[in-house]
Amino acid sequence: MRIDKLIVKTVVNTLIAVLVLLVAMFGILSLFFPQTMMKITYSMGFDKSSVNFSVTAYERFGVAEYAGYGADVALQASLHGQAETCIESLLADDGFESYCNSRNEQLTGEQRNTTMQAYYRRQLCLSIYWQGDGERAVNRALELMGDTFAAGNPLVEVIRYARIDSEGGDATVRYALAKMVAIQSGETYARYSAEDKAYFDQVITAVSGWFE
Repeated sequence: MRIDKLIVKTVVNTLIAVLVLLVAMFGILSLFFPQTMMKITYSMGFDKSSVNFSVTAYERFGVAEYAGYGADVALQASLHGQAETCIESLLADDGFESYCNSRNEQLTGEQRNTTMQAYYRRQLCLSIYWQGDGERAVNRALELMGDTFAAGNPLVEVIRYARIDSEGGDATVRYALAKMVAIQSGETYARYSAEDKAYFDQVITAVSGWFE
């Protein structure tokens, strides 16, 4: 019996030591290597933790890839607030263009109809929209577009999703339409290229028709 108890005690002590070691390793990785933890936690299915680690990694090291990683995980998991945070950090980063260009090279098939730059801008505005703030989504889209109205722009994306959203979508579409009507008679519209003006006119006519 004494031998059995000794064996059990040894096994228990070993398990405790292993557990303590694992906790210590986890703590060290979390503290000093968040860029590693963001991938480990994602592989374990902890999407929210993965995004949190990516935010920490980006804030600490300022690498665009970390913000992009967090954005992709947050978008996939429909973590709209975290997606907004990550994408805003990515857009503001000096490495945004080079990061997206490297991702563009990996696009295949129909994916080549857009760019990662345009994709992240659309997803940012949709993330804001799905947090229940349609007006802010519209305004952010217009800020991102500047003096352009290219196909696949974030404003059209917000309108498209709001159109099929039975809960509050109608108000967002009407707000977007009012903004477009104001733009059409202002200086921004005058600065659009001929192609952008044609697309703008096409969109505003279609959206206006929904309320006739």
